[in-house]
Amino acid sequence: MADVGQQSEKPVKKTRGRRGDGMIYLRPDSAVWWVKIPVAGNRPVRESTGKTKEGEARAYLKIRRSQLQLGMNMPDSRKITVGSLIEESLKDMRMNKRRSVGRCEEMFRLHVGSAFSRTLASKLTTAALRQYAVDRQAQGAANGTINRELAVIRRAYNMAVRETPPRVSGIPYIPMLNEDNVRKGFLKIEEYLTLASNCSLTGKWLRGLFETGYTFWFRSEEVVKLQVARLDMVNRAVRLDDTKNDDSRFAYMTENLYQALLPLVEGKQPQENVFTREDGSRVIDFRRAWWEACTASGLGRMYCRACKASSASSCWCAQCHSDNIGYDGLLYHDLRRTAIRNMRRRGVQEGAAMLISGHKTRDVFERYNIVDETDLREARDRMQQGEEAEMGRRREYEAGLDSAQKLSHSCTKSGHRSRRKNSAKLLI
Repeated sequence: MADVGQQSEKPVKKTRGRRGDGMIYLRPDSAVWWVKIPVAGNRPVRESTGKTKEGEARAYLKIRRSQLQLGMNMPDSRKITVGSLIEESLKDMRMNKRRSVGRCEEMFRLHVGSAFSRTLASKLTTAALRQYAVDRQAQGAANGTINRELAVIRRAYNMAVRETPPRVSGIPYIPMLNEDNVRKGFLKIEEYLTLASNCSLTGKWLRGLFETGYTFWFRSEEVVKLQVARLDMVNRAVRLDDTKNDDSRFAYMTENLYQALLPLVEGKQPQENVFTREDGSRVIDFRRAWWEACTASGLGRMYCRACKASSASSCWCAQCHSDNIGYDGLLYHDLRRTAIRNMRRRGVQEGAAMLISGHKTRDVFERYNIVDETDLREARDRMQQGEEAEMGRRREYEAGLDSAQKLSHSCTKSGHRSRRKNSAKLLI
């Protein structure tokens, strides 16, 4: 921290430049160079450079003099830790009501904080970050999870370097991992019919949630907050305001979606939620009901995490009576890929599809545009049709060329015969 004011010790060595530029000097009790920089209207700033070489100390003096002239009295980087940077980043996320703040706080509390909380921000290295990733992999964390944790650190540094004055002088290179756990699941038409039937057996609310996700690819946390006032049943339209990126979305219902939502809004007030259970309670978390419907449709499997046995119930294991039930299979989020794929195959323009799905960039949108074997077969058929059409045009061209050549040859022969007849008449 800068020491503002006079020092009691007398410097044993000092080097002075032009008047007003400041000076560097050595103190009797220190092996590093110190600087004294005059500040207009204030006491001179005295602080340690942390450098033992005179040339490096002079470079430090030049940088600090420029910063002070611009009014940027930078904090002491030797007291700023990675933990303090992340705390400021989390404070900014809470202030702006970012939806991911809870998850970021959890990652900082459980993993990132224990590894880097006391590390000086200026001392964080790429090697330390790479070792953190290796340690987390050894603990069984997926690459995607590790990348989200490293993103917490990256956001903290990006925010610190943009502050006035900057809290860090630079951002360390943060190596991100290849994510091999990216999901590519989607729903085929025959699977859609089976799952729709099993969702209806659970309740009309689950069938409505399924049809909404299948048609509009809304996120689960967006769908459960949908209110009756956002549905225009006369014009069969839906307006979604509470979204992940805070942008409103508008779309028109299909016939299947309209029939699924109609019984859910009958008799309800505009401020009530669309998706409520049979007892009138609001649907917040429907994962277990979704697991059971998908398992009954052959699209997933529930299992006990304790004994690894398959389970027919999402609440407890029939063999070991444990309530720690896991699930592998189709997720509600996979409906986003299904809906985007269906809309693209049915000729909907990319811009309209992105407005409904809420994607702001084409790169992310294309990640959901899944291609399967059926699409590849259709591509093959179109290529075959194009090749046959091209060959047909080639044959027509060659046939026309042959006809023209024959006609030209016939005209040439008739011309020769006419010239011979004219020559014979002249001889006579």
